Order: sequence, then structure tokens, then C-alpha cells
Amino acid sequence: MIKKSFLLSTFILIASFFYAQEPLKESKNAVGIQIGSLGYGVEYARNISENFTLIFGGNFLKISDFVIDDVTLDDENFDVTTNIESQIFDVVVEYFPFKKYSFKLVGGLGYISETHINLDIAYDDEIIIGEITFTKDELGGFITDAKWSGIAPYLGIGFGRAIPKKRLGISVELGAFYLADPEVNFTARGLLTPSGEENAQLVRDTFQDAKFIPNLNLKLAYKF
Repeated sequence: MIKKSFLLSTFILIASFFYAQEPLKESKNAVGIQIGSLGYGVEYARNISENFTLIFGGNFLKISDFVIDDVTLDDENFDVTTNIESQIFDVVVEYFPFKKYSFKLVGGLGYISETHINLDIAYDDEIIIGEITFTKDELGGFITDAKWSGIAPYLGIGFGRAIPKKRLGISVELGAFYLADPEVNFTARGLLTPSGEENAQLVRDTFQDAKFIPNLNLKLAYKF
């Protein structure tokens, strides 16, 4: 968390330092870096008209062995180990409906090269029933593995420009990719194995109902 706060503070400080420079009206190109809900990203932007900008970008996210402690399910306490890996490439158009303002509409297509979520749910402690003690390994748990891939339409709104009016600029964007159904695998282990089948379809339905990946990002763009 401290590292992320430091990077974000540095990001804003650099932008503030350059923001006062004179506009470069002749430039039609910019590169950008961003940080947000999809991880970190890079992009190239090309101005195609006064109100439209074409953007090619990619977002990358990897979270390994992130443990969420003491999750309560059916009055039992579990630990959830989370692994997430995501690579999304997109081609979008930025449209500014108001000439004097930086409010924008964004739309286009993303290609989900790989978005993979793995959840390992296990008892957080041993359980004693009568005179019998069951260890965490004996009790077992559930593993859910979900993968998305393919083309994903994108819509968003925001403030700021991919090609800033000055040398450097900051923008913020909120949008979402619309997803196809994922490939979902669910397994149970240990003493929970008999309950695997009755829970498998519920888990698949839950993930298939998740039709959107939200995208909230803060972007720093450099015009050249």
C-alpha cells in the first residue's frame, strides 16, 4: 500500500511540474501510462479530428497468493487465497462532445488475451467434534478457477485528454468491458468433497452472471 501511494504521489507531482508548459498545437501524438482497477497500462494515442482521438492500449495485472482471512460462509470461517492474472489489449475512440471542456465519451473493443481468477477456499482452523479433531487439511476446501478470453466491447466516460493540450496532462476514466461467459472449473477436496457437485453449478452461474470488468484509471499522457 505504501509503495502504491508513493507511486501515485510521484505520478501527480511529475504531471503538476509540466502542466504549466505552453500548448503544442501542432502535435497529434501522445503516449501514456496509467494505473487503476485493471493494474498498470500503457497506450499510444493519435488525433484523427478535432473531437476524436484513436487510442491503442494494454492493461496488465497480476496478484499472487493474496490471502483474505476469516471469511464467513454458512457460519463457518474460511481463508481465501486469491490469484489473479489479466492481460487486456484495446482499441478505443475518445470523443469530446463539448469543444471547450475535457468531458469525454470512450468506446471501442478490447481483446482479453487472458483473464484468470483462482480462488482457494479452506477452513481457517481445525474443528473439534466430540472427541475427534479434524485438521484443516482433513476438512479440505473448495477451488474455483475461472478464465475469460476473446473480444469484449468497451464503453466509458471521463475527464481529460489522451493527447493533452499542453506537453503533459492527467485524465481519469470510468468504464467497463462486456464479457462473454467464462470457462469455470470447481473442485472440492477433503471432507467437503461430497458437497462439490451441489455447489459446482451455483459457482458457475455466479461467475457467468458477472458480465462486466470495471475499469477505473488515472492516466498520465505525454504529447510529442
